[in-house]
Amino acid sequence: MRLLRQITSLNVLALCLALNSTALFNAAIDSLRHLPHKYHALTPIYTSENIDEGIWIPEYDLHTQNYKTNHVYKPIPEASAGISLLEQAVEAGSSDAAAALGDIYTFGNFLVPTNYTKALLYYHKAIATKANGHAYFMLGYMYSTGMFGEIPQNKQKAAVYYEFAAKNDDLNAILVLANNFYHGIGRAADCGVSKFYYATAARKTMSVLSQLAPETINEFLTYNIALPDYNGGIYGRRVSESPSSTTNKVSNFLALRESIRDLNFESQDSNLIDYYFNAYENYHGGHFKDRNYTEAYVNSIMCVVQGDEKFGGAYFELATDIDKYFLSKCHGLLSKLYLNGHGVQRNLTRAYAWLRSAQKIYNEPETLLTFAQFHNLDPSYTGGFTDKGLRYLRDAASNNSARAAFILSKSGIAPKHPLQTTYTKSNYDLVKFAAKKDILEALFYFADAVESGFGASVGDKYECEHVVGFYKEFVERSEKIVLPHIKYAFEEFRYGNFKNSLLGFLIAAEQGLINSQISAAYLLQQLEPLFPFKKKIQHGSRIRSAIAYLELASAQDHLDATVLLGDFYSTGFNSANISADFTQAFAYYSKAALSASSHGCYKLGYMYEYGLGSPNNTKDYFMAKRYYDLSRKYTKDRDLSQLSQIKASTFPVTLALLRLRFKMLFNGSSNERELDSTGWFSTFEKLRKSKEVEKHENTAQAKSEAHLEGGNYDGDDEYETFDYIVLIFTIAFFVYMALENVRGHFRRMDRRREAPGNQNVNAEANNRFGVQFFFAI
Repeated sequence: MRLLRQITSLNVLALCLALNSTALFNAAIDSLRHLPHKYHALTPIYTSENIDEGIWIPEYDLHTQNYKTNHVYKPIPEASAGISLLEQAVEAGSSDAAAALGDIYTFGNFLVPTNYTKALLYYHKAIATKANGHAYFMLGYMYSTGMFGEIPQNKQKAAVYYEFAAKNDDLNAILVLANNFYHGIGRAADCGVSKFYYATAARKTMSVLSQLAPETINEFLTYNIALPDYNGGIYGRRVSESPSSTTNKVSNFLALRESIRDLNFESQDSNLIDYYFNAYENYHGGHFKDRNYTEAYVNSIMCVVQGDEKFGGAYFELATDIDKYFLSKCHGLLSKLYLNGHGVQRNLTRAYAWLRSAQKIYNEPETLLTFAQFHNLDPSYTGGFTDKGLRYLRDAASNNSARAAFILSKSGIAPKHPLQTTYTKSNYDLVKFAAKKDILEALFYFADAVESGFGASVGDKYECEHVVGFYKEFVERSEKIVLPHIKYAFEEFRYGNFKNSLLGFLIAAEQGLINSQISAAYLLQQLEPLFPFKKKIQHGSRIRSAIAYLELASAQDHLDATVLLGDFYSTGFNSANISADFTQAFAYYSKAALSASSHGCYKLGYMYEYGLGSPNNTKDYFMAKRYYDLSRKYTKDRDLSQLSQIKASTFPVTLALLRLRFKMLFNGSSNERELDSTGWFSTFEKLRKSKEVEKHENTAQAKSEAHLEGGNYDGDDEYETFDYIVLIFTIAFFVYMALENVRGHFRRMDRRREAPGNQNVNAEANNRFGVQFFFAI
């Protein structure tokens, strides 16, 4: 009986402590929730005004365990009370409070200085009392990465914690395991297991997505960006070959404004077009511009006023098609603003009137879709679309509206619950069409139909890798729900908190997002200016981590990452104890060349020319020429496909071909006729042949064999005076172009210093000399 009373007393005490810890935790969260955003009233160092000038990452200091930056942010004083309550809750046994404190010291919430050792301790406390999926995941992440060398790295522990986190429904851990099984990271590759994890993540995502309004889903802004793309890519503009991640639906549409001006469309009133583009930009916002519905409303009204003054009444027929199109878009945007109550009080009558006028000016499928949705706003109506709404919906779908096609298909696929699906041939075809047109939800249902075997039943054959790709794309495009750490990483980057930015990108990199892998590598291994006063110290552990993430990106066919890995292995890194490995470099350049990389072909040609990493390390001038030619061809093909007005330079390739010609000339090769006879230096070849004297056949043969076998020939060379003239001219031209390039960089730096609003960037930019130089020949 006495023992029973003791046990009862302990249970009561435990209950009291649990209630107390819960109360303390709730009080702490309530206190912290009402604090302003940590960067409230602070100015970011990268804005829409200066981002086009490129970005620069400062050196990392091992002693301070942070980047050398002038931007130091102090903790928000009001946060101390909430943090104190969390600490009391942890003492009372709250697992959630321990996890919350771990997040604060990991992510620097409320501008609290990061302390990964302290965070690790709190995460361990969080799982000591009960299973906590998030705490398990963070422990797995910290042990997997080693937090940039600040805690011991342990891949075995990381794998165990990731498994525990996944079993406790942590979505982040599920994505890590899905990626690891797919690529065979730390385990044997298994597409089937990877598909299970990706499908699980996709279904969890769809459950949340189905509860959001359609307009919210359509306006997702992606932060899935590779930071070097703000410098034109890893190798800079016109040299980098991987598609830029900084372009999105908004930026692509805004680029149309410049295209209209460049192509000189015969618009009667350019102000009308400008008003619409300004309204569109304010309505959607961007990475460096917040949404401003009020400005969107004002610009839409100004657009309509301009249109009425210019094309009202009998003058309407004078308007060009492009004027009618943009005037209709202004009316349509006003309808959307009134419909959703954005920037103006909600008014369905006015919304319908503006939509009707938009249709009269220029009818398009999305207007029909909006009419269909209007007919379901009657509060007395429940269920599917009204008969009239359904007719509009079908008309929109028949006019290639992917959104309308998906809505039609969804009513048959999952009428009651988003995950209780049935498919027919007709709705499968509709959802397939919508998925190919980038409708986010349609991508999930298409993947689900293929995985269930329905796709195969109607003749669509897909392998496991395809299904994984569909689910992976769906999850990654749902980043607002699934991957909030990417937006966190981008925001920290904007405010110059590069260490925190790296933290967010590394989480996404562990989950297999290729752009985050590139961003993480970029932050780990800082690029050098062209002429630095003081060379940056490159830390071995960080370089090795950067190479690991580049290898993951290369495995996903990122061309620039593949070429950069070739560059790394062709030179080696003394600070990372990585010796030059020409065989590895040759393999990476070959992989890039097989993917039609002009840069990879150029580097592969160089390797053949000098016998580096090629079979038996033998020089092969004819293989070198072949890849130099391919490099030039792929460059021109890329310019044509992108309709670029500024063509990529083929001067390095031309110089390499000329250099190769001189080598063949000096070696007296009898096979010179196989070299290229096109291009500007073919003129020199014709002039040279007019002056060429006959050389002794045996001597020429001996010299050719010696060079092709990688040896030396000690015989006397009789060089032509004209050959020297060509060589001197080429060198002089190259030096001139290089000097002009440097002068151009200095002029741009001067403009950056003089430009208004750039003080934040210039504070650090003035501490360095030179510019980024990416293209290594």
